Amino acid sequence: MHLIRGSGTRGLRGLSAVTKWHPFREELIIIRPLLEINRRETEQYCRDHMLPTRTDKSNASWDFLRNRIRLELRPMLASYNPQINEALLKMATIAGDELAFLDDQVRLQWKTRVKKHKDTIVFNKEHLLSQPKAVKRHLLRMALEELLGNLKDIETRHIEEMMELMEKAAGRKISLPYGLVFSTEYDRYLLGPDPAKLCPFPVMEGETTLRIPGETSFSGWRITARITEAKVLESTKIPKLVKSGGTKNMEISRRGFSAYFDLDRSGDNLRVRAIKPGDRFQPFGLAEVKKVSRFMIDARIPHAWRTRIPIVESTNQITWVTGYRTDDRSKVTKETRKILKLHFRLL
Repeated sequence: MHLIRGSGTRGLRGLSAVTKWHPFREELIIIRPLLEINRRETEQYCRDHMLPTRTDKSNASWDFLRNRIRLELRPMLASYNPQINEALLKMATIAGDELAFLDDQVRLQWKTRVKKHKDTIVFNKEHLLSQPKAVKRHLLRMALEELLGNLKDIETRHIEEMMELMEKAAGRKISLPYGLVFSTEYDRYLLGPDPAKLCPFPVMEGETTLRIPGETSFSGWRITARITEAKVLESTKIPKLVKSGGTKNMEISRRGFSAYFDLDRSGDNLRVRAIKPGDRFQPFGLAEVKKVSRFMIDARIPHAWRTRIPIVESTNQITWVTGYRTDDRSKVTKETRKILKLHFRLL
């Protein structure tokens, strides 16, 4: 039946004597002690021991594929090979042995190369692409089983669709059974209910005007704005990246993101919002204006993250793509009189 449906090697193995099943996130062990005993032997045993039997009438119905195979196809195959049952069992045994070996090999890679964050499986793109196709399929199948508890309703075509997507550009995704999504990023693949869940930024809702100086809470962020005389900073602990201009005119730490601006250039009428179509800015260190969307692509920012990145906007221009790059036109220079420091921290 699996062969007719286009199953992979796992389907050719057939049922196993012992199977681990996770129907409700709790592991169950299913044992099938009669798997290698045929129907005649079972019936004879019942007669010898005078055990009452029960017949499932649905087994005689031709509405089910399994019954049509049992009642029509298997007898027909026996006309070509009287030992068809033994041949099928032999094939299943060989498939099972090879799968057991592959399982052991793939588990070693799973421990070191595959990560799980909450309900999302993360594959290293470079590593996965370097593997033989058989290993790729096995890792994908193992990931689906890890998330779902079993492979019910997972077909070979689903695995092959994931394999094909792995060769596509970043930002692509496909939907799978039970609400799962397989998506590509620049350096990894994600399998889970929502690729955006791994984004460290909260969802952006609407926009707000910053209190300068002061604190503003917005969409899961606490934004602190401080104004300092450049001469005061110069005589105390002005960060080296501000003195030299740095590469991005900002600092990144576990406590959030900080950026420094020339207040006269940026102004104190700043808003925070999500990206909009057509947004442009002049990335720090560049002489030309660039679309924010193009910058995010070049910066290899995952597609699912882009609408969550806070955009700081002044009256005339975008000032900061938070966490990634400030605008060159608002940078701190030797002529700067007042420095505006913005600090974003997650609530």
